[in-house]
Amino acid sequence: MSTRFAIIPECVFDELAARNITARDVAVFAAMAFHANADTGVCYPGMDVLSKRTGISDVRTIYRATKALADAKLICKIGGGYRDRAATFRIATKSGKPSPERVTPVAPNHAERVTSHAERVTSHAKKGVTGDTPTDQ
Repeated sequence: MSTRFAIIPECVFDELAARNITARDVAVFAAMAFHANADTGVCYPGMDVLSKRTGISDVRTIYRATKALADAKLICKIGGGYRDRAATFRIATKSGKPSPERVTPVAPNHAERVTSHAERVTSHAKKGVTGDTPTDQ
């Protein structure tokens, strides 16, 4: 048995009491909190992980829960979530609700590594790479 735990801030229960979110949404939040960085609140669990942690088998239900949590401003999506990549979220921590203004890049060098096809072609042309293969003469 694991000794890990997650802290659920009071604002989550306030939203539950106000009927802005459901118990299912709280379960999804708890699963996200379990995987979140304690200092920053950043997490990026995949839908399959959230499904396993919560016992919710329908992924669409988890998407609806994350939308309800975002509408209640308990989480905010800060990146990802496309082409088989887990979305990155910031969750409310003990210091309060998540603030998109305080979002820091998860991988600061990511922007430097990603280049468009046009930039790669231009870069190769500057280096003298034409793509032609040498032929025996």
